[in-house]
Amino acid sequence: MQLTEGTVTSSRAQSVPADRQRDEVMKCLESAGRRPVAELSDMSDAERCKWLFWNLHQNLDAMRQMEPALQARVNSMQYSVLDESRVTDQRELSKRLDLECRWTMELRFPD
Repeated sequence: MQLTEGTVTSSRAQSVPADRQRDEVMKCLESAGRRPVAELSDMSDAERCKWLFWNLHQNLDAMRQMEPALQARVNSMQYSVLDESRVTDQRELSKRLDLECRWTMELRFPD
């Protein structure tokens, strides 16, 4: 997956100093941010950080598509209940709760 949307500048960038400053920072990060995902492993930590910030700002929808999907499956489940309480005739009724659950979790990234 390659993230290559254009730089978005605010229409208020000329009038609001914070917007102008943000646009300047995004322009500085753009060269690293436009690099394809396949090159992430070849980038330095600083370049990956620039890539991440630029893409979070410019390509949030595309970044969300890259989020892993977490899937879980219950393989087996057991439980038992035992209750202790007094009933008429001063007898006691015992209660016990035992729960057991076995499950598998998979982390998958989109193709």
